[in-house]
Amino acid sequence: MKWGLELSALAIGDIENQTALHYHAWQTEWQKGTESLRIWYAKQLCSRALELQQMTKILTADAFFSKKPFVDMVCAAGFTFVSRLQHNSYLRYAYTGEQKPGRGRRKAYGGKIDLSNLDTAHFTLLKKDEYEIVYEGVAHVRSLKRWCKLVVVHVLRNGAVSKVVAYFSTDKDMEGLVVYQCYKMRYQIAFLFRNGKTHLGLEHTQSRHKEALNFHFNISLSTLNVAKAVHWLSIPKNERGPFSIADIKTQYINELLLDRLISFYGKDPSVEKNKPEIKKLYQLGRIAA
Repeated sequence: MKWGLELSALAIGDIENQTALHYHAWQTEWQKGTESLRIWYAKQLCSRALELQQMTKILTADAFFSKKPFVDMVCAAGFTFVSRLQHNSYLRYAYTGEQKPGRGRRKAYGGKIDLSNLDTAHFTLLKKDEYEIVYEGVAHVRSLKRWCKLVVVHVLRNGAVSKVVAYFSTDKDMEGLVVYQCYKMRYQIAFLFRNGKTHLGLEHTQSRHKEALNFHFNISLSTLNVAKAVHWLSIPKNERGPFSIADIKTQYINELLLDRLISFYGKDPSVEKNKPEIKKLYQLGRIAA
C-alpha cells in the first residue's frame, strides 16, 4: 500500500454461494495528522449505515479494526460487528459463583481465559473434524470493554493443535457458527481485488481526478459482478465449477476475434449448421477444469 494511493471498498458477502459481490469503492481521503485511520473508516461506514442495513446489519472486518473506538462507533450506528481478536487480547469468563452479601458492586468476572485450554463450563463444542475444533461461548473483552460472543478455533495439524484463533461478535446472542461463517466470508473481498487487478484493469488508470478515479474503480469491480451473475450464479449450484474471470475473458475475446474474422469473409456465424464448431472455437484457450 502506498500512502495517497489506497483504495477503500465495501463488498456484500453471500454465505449461501460462498462468494462476495462488489458494492462500492472510493479513494481513501484520510489525511495524516488528523483523526486516526480507523475513525475515518468508521465515519465512512456510519454515513452509509441506513442504506447498508437495508441489506444486512452484520459488518465484518479484519483484526486491524477490533479496537474500541471503531467498534463503539459502528455499533452505535446499528451494526453488529464481527471480527478476529488480536493475539494479545485479555479475555475473562463470566463469574457464576455465589456473590458476597452486603453492599457493593456484584462480582462480574471470573478468571482469565486461556484460549488453548478452555473451560467447558463456559464454552460449548460446535464442530470437530480432522482440521479444526470450534468452540463458542460468551466472554468479556477487556480492550473493548464489552461482553461478546466468542468463537475459538483450534487448528489441527497431525492431530495436535498448531494454532488458536479467536473471533468475536458484538451480539452475544449470535450463533457461533454464524459468527465463524461471517468472518470467513471476509476473505472473499480479496478475490475481488485480485481479479480486478489481474484481469479487469483496476489499477490501469492515469487520471488524477476524484470522480474519474471513483468511476474507474467501480466500473472495474462492477464488471466482475456482472460476469459472476451471468456466468456463475445463473448456473444451478450443483452444476457449477470454480469461478474463473480468466476463462470468461478468454471466451469473449475469442468470440470478438472469430466473429470479426468470419465477417471479413462475408459469412454469417449464426447459421445453424456452423454453431457447434463456432462454439468450440469460442472456448479455445480456456483453462481445463
